Amino acid sequence: IIFFPIIGLCFAIILSCYKNAVLFSLYYALLIHIVIGIIILVLAFLGFTNLNISTDAKGFASLYSTHGFTSTVQTYGTLCITWLMLYLLRKRMGLNTGIDKLFLIITNLAILLTFNRSSYLFWLIVLFFEFPVFFWSMAVLMVAVLIKFWNIITTFLWQLAGKLRPCIAAYTFSNL
Repeated sequence: IIFFPIIGLCFAIILSCYKNAVLFSLYYALLIHIVIGIIILVLAFLGFTNLNISTDAKGFASLYSTHGFTSTVQTYGTLCITWLMLYLLRKRMGLNTGIDKLFLIITNLAILLTFNRSSYLFWLIVLFFEFPVFFWSMAVLMVAVLIKFWNIITTFLWQLAGKLRPCIAAYTFSNL
């Protein structure tokens, strides 16, 4: 506990002296982590590594979500959103180049591959205000997915509700 303020003070001093260097370093360090997370996901899907876990606990045995070197998809999604915020900051500062648009696409793909609703929510809010065309494209795509897979989604939700009903009843009656 004693060392955290010292580390924070050192970081603040470094940040005040080297603003662009810290921005540059964070931007590319997060990008490298995001790309490695996608590579690990592809390798796990192909069966070459077990660094990525299946989301079997969520009810989808064949669905893999990316989380890079972090322990959860929420943390990985937060890192992706942080990169997106740095991208927007660099865009306003006029530091982005053409390759940064490719990096933006890669990061948006990484956010999609997290399959994490909290990352999706914040991502869609950012898209709504900063990239409205992409936001409406995603909205149309999501409506099309809902229409196409409506029977599968409702079947899954009803099965989940049936499994939870005894747990809810036991919890309700035990608290009376």
